Amino acid sequence: MTKDDQKTPKLFVSYSWTTPEHEEWVIELASQLVENGVEVVLDKWDLREGDNAYSFMERMVTDPSIDKVLIVSDEAYAAKANNRAGGVGTETTIISAEVYGSQKQSRFVVVIPPGSSDAAHHVPAYYKGRIHIDLSNPDIRGAQFEQLVRWIFGKPTHVRPELGAPPAYLTERPETSLGTGGRLASALESLKGGRTNAAAMVADYLDTFVSGLTRFHVPQDSTGQDAVQEILDGIERLEPARNEYLRIAQTAARSLPPDAFGPVFRRFLEKLLPLTDAQGNRPSWMVDHLRFFISEVFLITISSLVDEERFSAAKSIVNSRYFLPHKSDRGESSGGFLEFRGYLDSTDALNRKLNKASARALLLKDRAERAGQRVESIAQTELILFLKAAFTEPYYTWWPDSMIYTNRYRALEVFSRCESKDYCESLLPIMGCNTVEGFRLKMEEVLQNRDLQLRFGFERPDLRVSCGLSALASLP
Repeated sequence: MTKDDQKTPKLFVSYSWTTPEHEEWVIELASQLVENGVEVVLDKWDLREGDNAYSFMERMVTDPSIDKVLIVSDEAYAAKANNRAGGVGTETTIISAEVYGSQKQSRFVVVIPPGSSDAAHHVPAYYKGRIHIDLSNPDIRGAQFEQLVRWIFGKPTHVRPELGAPPAYLTERPETSLGTGGRLASALESLKGGRTNAAAMVADYLDTFVSGLTRFHVPQDSTGQDAVQEILDGIERLEPARNEYLRIAQTAARSLPPDAFGPVFRRFLEKLLPLTDAQGNRPSWMVDHLRFFISEVFLITISSLVDEERFSAAKSIVNSRYFLPHKSDRGESSGGFLEFRGYLDSTDALNRKLNKASARALLLKDRAERAGQRVESIAQTELILFLKAAFTEPYYTWWPDSMIYTNRYRALEVFSRCESKDYCESLLPIMGCNTVEGFRLKMEEVLQNRDLQLRFGFERPDLRVSCGLSALASLP
């Protein structure tokens, strides 16, 4: 509401002519209220010679145009009110009837003026037990005056929030709930509180998270008649889990020491990999939704660390070897970070279904945006992993599909920050480089390798621009 839209409240001041000093204080209070946008009716200003004072007071209390009645109650006022004496007694007879009436209680408030040693004894009997404004204490007068102004305008300090929607877990199907609610709350609380058991609480939560993912398998009796839609439905059902993990990863990246983050999350990520294997005679496509999700979890893990500049922990995760029990019969006992790239058997079908050059990139972007996560955070992490693979893996790579949704005419933020040599030298080890010069040499090799040129439909991002090579390490 604008100032022009705000109705000017009209207020009547009821008080006792106790002493000239008290009357001056009442006038000063009324003046301050006028300065704050209140139309004040005060006998000193509105009662003229020849007017009947008692009639004026009685009329003001009952006048429907008066929005609020302010009762300045010092010791003399309280005594007159309780004894129904004088003009105060006349007003009290009317006011008390309205105060006791359930519909008009909020129209009246008692203000205790300075010089009142015991505020409780200066409140009229009919007003006992109700909230009053205490202006007798100079230490809290400012806050109390603000409370008075808010009461007059009907703008309380504490406002009931708007009623939200019921929690999603109340309407989710049972199989879409991870069953991690209690452990998530405990883990987040321990992280934010800096508790010594934070790493253990996070590990306990992550174990439950992995167990909960077994509820997301495509049913054994699925006919596969619309396999692509079943994959998309599975990815959609995993979105609450994705957002839940984002909270824990970001909080842990911010709160856990790097030497604690690495082991906890490395073991967690390792436990996810067997879920990407279609066991028994099940078609491989039946776990494509989990392959996408686990790739997304890995990206969230690294991007959370990079965003918090926890580069040593990110390096630890990227450089780790992961035990692969589900591949041991094929002679593959362990694998590197590329195990999380998660190639989907349904890639081409998904692209056709969504009519996109990369359905994966679209899904990553949309889910990040809905969670309030920067798409660039995911994209620059994919570029880091692409370069890590290009520098160190001779046969496989990590295509940074989500770069489709970034500005190809400027460097991604993390590489733009590499203008600083110190920052650059901290980031490069994630990609397997120890020096700026070594990074430049490897980049030249990548730029000369036609198989590593980025192509997204008609888009041809220039790695020189995306990586900010022209300004790399140009500042301390």
